[in-house]
Amino acid sequence: MTILTESTSTWTDAQLVHVYCVKKGIERILVVTDPYHSRRASILFKRRFAGSRIHVTVVNSGDYRNLLLPTGKWWHDEATSQRIVMEAVRITAFFLSLLSDPG
Repeated sequence: MTILTESTSTWTDAQLVHVYCVKKGIERILVVTDPYHSRRASILFKRRFAGSRIHVTVVNSGDYRNLLLPTGKWWHDEATSQRIVMEAVRITAFFLSLLSDPG
């Protein structure tokens, strides 16, 4: 196991892991994250690893902790609704950042 300590965001996680995988000759990675974060993690990791020969699989842990499940009335729970809105905002911000810097 290796711990990469320079992370500041999911995007830097993807960048750091990509550099590490290239350096070590790793061909496949499994990213495990919480359920509400898995969509954004998948988008960012797959974007960063695109064109490489490294296969990325992203799965969610199934652990919602204190958040409601998506099948429940999550919009009635402040913590869950805030998490969903923030993930949507961060996904949108990522795609908007590509407009100014497509590379």
